Amino acid sequence: MTIDTFHGFTLAILLLFVGKGLVARWGILRRYNVLESLMGSLTRAFGLAPRTGLMVGSH
Repeated sequence: MTIDTFHGFTLAILLLFVGKGLVARWGILRRYNVLESLMGSLTRAFGLAPRTGLMVGSH
């Protein structure tokens, strides 16, 4: 499944908020200054993509 640029950008913003939530919830991530964007990206990479086959790209 491939999604267009607008939906990919929207997904990136949502994953940024997921990352912010994870960093706010887990003190160890804050202590070692793990970026929110990194946590959101890792959530997508290890959680969402393998199960759905979701790929972001343009045609």
